[in-house]
Amino acid sequence: MKLWKGINRLAKSTPERAALNELTYRGLKDSILRCIRFLPGLKDKRVALIVGNRPLWAIYDIALTLKGATVVPVPWFFSNEQVRHIIRDANIDAAVVEPRWHAISRCPHDAFNGCEIIPADLSFETPMDSGALWVGADREIPGDRVVKIIYTSGTTGTPKGVMVTLGAIETVTASLVERSGASAFDRHLSLLPLSTLIEAIGGLYVPLSAGATVIYPEEENPRNVAAGITNLRNFFHNSGVTTLNLVPALLEEMVRVGALRGLPDTLRFVACGGAQLSSSLINRAGYLGIPLYQGYGLSECVTVVSLNASGCNRPGSAGLPLDHAKVSLAEDGEIVVSGGALMKGYLGGDGEEIRSWHTGDVGYMDDHGYLHVTGRKDALLSTSYGRSVSPEWVEEELASSGVVRQVMVCGNGRPFLSALVVPDERWLIETSRKLSIEGSRGALIKHPAVLKAASKELDGAMGSLPDYATAREFALIEEPFDTRRGLLTPGGCLNRENILKTYGEVIAGLYDNHTNKEGESVQAT
Repeated sequence: MKLWKGINRLAKSTPERAALNELTYRGLKDSILRCIRFLPGLKDKRVALIVGNRPLWAIYDIALTLKGATVVPVPWFFSNEQVRHIIRDANIDAAVVEPRWHAISRCPHDAFNGCEIIPADLSFETPMDSGALWVGADREIPGDRVVKIIYTSGTTGTPKGVMVTLGAIETVTASLVERSGASAFDRHLSLLPLSTLIEAIGGLYVPLSAGATVIYPEEENPRNVAAGITNLRNFFHNSGVTTLNLVPALLEEMVRVGALRGLPDTLRFVACGGAQLSSSLINRAGYLGIPLYQGYGLSECVTVVSLNASGCNRPGSAGLPLDHAKVSLAEDGEIVVSGGALMKGYLGGDGEEIRSWHTGDVGYMDDHGYLHVTGRKDALLSTSYGRSVSPEWVEEELASSGVVRQVMVCGNGRPFLSALVVPDERWLIETSRKLSIEGSRGALIKHPAVLKAASKELDGAMGSLPDYATAREFALIEEPFDTRRGLLTPGGCLNRENILKTYGEVIAGLYDNHTNKEGESVQAT
């Protein structure tokens, strides 16, 4: 295991350098060895890892891997039913559980279906001089061994288990170290859940491989994915952060924080993926001097496939493919990935070797080799007049207005497109002041004057779109789309199927409302 060998090397060469928060590389090695000693025999066992974003997650993750177990990270943001599904589907043998998890989650003990519960030992985060335990530095693990099963809900409600080998993880780690320019001088702020492959690799293995420091913000409730953004206000300027991995919603929060308080000049690499970014957000980030580098990836391809970087950055694109990845396009524009880092397969799959992966995303390569992702193949909308539209195209334009915090365009099988808009809080406050309107957020978004103001700005944002790709009706939504209600995927993408189910009556009302206003159904244009 290359990561473990690297930790051993750094524990000798730079023992007092901080690795995870205040835990040094010497302390990290010692804690992993102590963890290995106290864990029961788990070779060839599947072990659920239910620990929040903190050094303890990394310690158990590495120790379990060295013990010969297959680690199955359980996201804190998954619903209780999804947790039950993971335990059953993966046939979990044991579960390492952080004590506070049961206090936060209502998921009962019987969800673990009789598997062994191992309380996570918080003392491993405290350095101890254990001298005699400094053994076992040469543990070898075959590259084709499945060391992780990552559950991703994707666009459906039932999570799928993605089987990932050690060799694939190490390949992607090496490519990201090279592309991002990771070094021992980095201080990575870990905000995305470690249960996601992007943060486990890009936010833990990459920094540790480079001898850098990883910083975990303290947060009482790790279900809150945006916890670190809240804490940014308190310590961001004093922590010397150089790198972060973000999804668009967190980038939006970062831009807001930066506009209010400025951003530290230590930042050098802010990676963002998970969904398309509006040109407005890219421009606002650029205005604040955020070194933003967009990327693209998915768990089935062991996370990152392509990434922009210093010296090869094309804003609006998903960057150049990483060294290990080969990207091609099918005849219908679907992105196909092959190369040295693909999943072994889905848990319970047919067992056939995967040589290439049809991602389900559509896009194109520009003349300079940069990948552009334009949307999901299965998200394409076909209006009742036979027009096919990528909703992401329209959503990106709508997001460029000041109105939008989140937006989803719909209209499959309908005569025209419509949109569900979660309004930006700042826009809502400023607009209500201008209109001299008071009330709760719920009351404001229903006020006719607010709706009229929103409609005017949203219509203006779509000025460059053809008529068939224009959303003609809007509904302002009070609550943000989030993972808690299953309306966002773990990667921050819209869970369109669940949103359609949740707001079905609202959407139907938009079309009824339009028909009533027009006096008859809309005609083709």
